[in-house]
Amino acid sequence: MKLMSSIIQEYLKKINSRLHLFDLVIISVVTITFFGFSIFIYYENNIHKKDLKYLENIGEISANLSENQKIFASKNGATYTFSWCSAADRIKEENRIYFNNEEEAITSGRRLSKLCGKN
Repeated sequence: MKLMSSIIQEYLKKINSRLHLFDLVIISVVTITFFGFSIFIYYENNIHKKDLKYLENIGEISANLSENQKIFASKNGATYTFSWCSAADRIKEENRIYFNNEEEAITSGRRLSKLCGKN
């Protein structure tokens, strides 16, 4: 009977040592994944960060717009934006409504996007 109990104890020790190694591997993988994801998020936020330019007199600028600096809005949106503004990238071309000037955009019931707004 002692022989059987000693065999069982040795077997349990082997299983227990494997579990510790397995636990260490899992903890290592989770830690590396967490830090890798954290670094990825940090770089994504800092690399793709756009500086917002706030303008004092939007009306003066809209009077001198060139062909590639248009004012437009989304069909379903409540705001309008300028083509050079960071909000412009968010509106698909097929959903855009173009305006001749800023007054026309305001008259349509839209307000200037916060991403193009004043300080």
